[in-house]
Amino acid sequence: MINRYRFPEKLFIFSLTLLTTILCSIGLAFWKTGLGILTSTYLSWILICIIVFILLKYWSNSRIKIRQTEIILYKLWFTILLIGLIRGILIIDNYWTAKALIQSTFDLLIPLMAIVFASKSMSGRFIRYWLKYATPLFLLSLIIGGAQGVTHFSYSIYLFLAFFISMLPRKWMIFLGLILIYMLSFYITDRAQGLKVVASIIIAIAWKYKDFIFVPFLRVINWIIWICTFSLVILFVTGTYNIFSETSEKEKGKYTTEIKKLDGSTGTEDITSDTRSTIYESVIESAIKNDYIWFGRTPARGNDGNYFGDQIAEITGKSERLKNEVCFPNIFTWLGLTGMFVYIFFYFQAFKLALYNSRSKTIKILACFISFHFLLGWMEDINRWDNNNVLIWMTIGICLSNEFRSMTDNDFKKWIIDCLPKRILGFKL
Repeated sequence: MINRYRFPEKLFIFSLTLLTTILCSIGLAFWKTGLGILTSTYLSWILICIIVFILLKYWSNSRIKIRQTEIILYKLWFTILLIGLIRGILIIDNYWTAKALIQSTFDLLIPLMAIVFASKSMSGRFIRYWLKYATPLFLLSLIIGGAQGVTHFSYSIYLFLAFFISMLPRKWMIFLGLILIYMLSFYITDRAQGLKVVASIIIAIAWKYKDFIFVPFLRVINWIIWICTFSLVILFVTGTYNIFSETSEKEKGKYTTEIKKLDGSTGTEDITSDTRSTIYESVIESAIKNDYIWFGRTPARGNDGNYFGDQIAEITGKSERLKNEVCFPNIFTWLGLTGMFVYIFFYFQAFKLALYNSRSKTIKILACFISFHFLLGWMEDINRWDNNNVLIWMTIGICLSNEFRSMTDNDFKKWIIDCLPKRILGFKL
């Protein structure tokens, strides 16, 4: 039993929801109303400390639902992280370096979530309580303007439920359908959100017609995603082909939008402009110049570069970006190729076990979600404690879980139904 040592599930769920949904969703609105203290860095750190402490205590006091192989993988990851942390401590030279070390170390602890979410009962309770409390907040955020094009960072659990929309009760089906339409409406200003919605719709269709899908076909699709992703990354790094600039040139000037700047003025932004090439060039050139390709620059430092580097230097004294908008290059900067490959191996093990060591087609279909985010991690999925990363690591935990992988499709269907709260704000669903 997960609660055999009195696992503080209510505190865990409350802290994780507050951190990854509430603060992410309405943080900007809070700042506008003068309530910025509610979204301060230090409040986030306190919540992360609570969550990490609970996760570590769970690991040391409960029966883990994953194989010994993955436990060894976790130990390897934490060894690399500990070495990076010690190296980072040794190079602290001012307040900003120390703050960067703390923040980046917290971000590198995100994979811990998969350990708890590998438990069927814990995942189910989290989704149920999250839906109960996050749904009213989502409706509130629509009013105060905190959701909009960044809904996927705060309310990604809806995308998970959307996988199974065809078997949900009618009210939930309508509600989730409206949320998907709402999120998709911001595709022009936030392409990543649109891609995630499209991926959820494709997975939902695959799940509905899973009886007609051959397992070898799913395996081929997943391997194609992995091979194509690695090929595109290699081609980009070697300077042979740049998919980012290629796509941007084809759609240059096609989509523009009016944006409101922090000073209150308005301007026009080309949504199709290529920003990722500049990030990758800065990350790679910085690693070569400063010789940290294999083991990284430590979590205390970022990559050199002119992309916002001058503005950052005015504050921190260093022309470095601690964190970029892309997942895997950030891991590379902090922990080098060594850390990045171990991090990627979490994704690889999850998709491989889901495809080759699970009873249900449901888990095999979820492997497609892992593969999709392996691809997206080279373009988006910033490393931070938000609901997007909760969903990614919850799904990884499900795919790594001995308990989930032994379930049948009917078992999974019953589990999803049990995840739905009976009432929200007194309304029966």
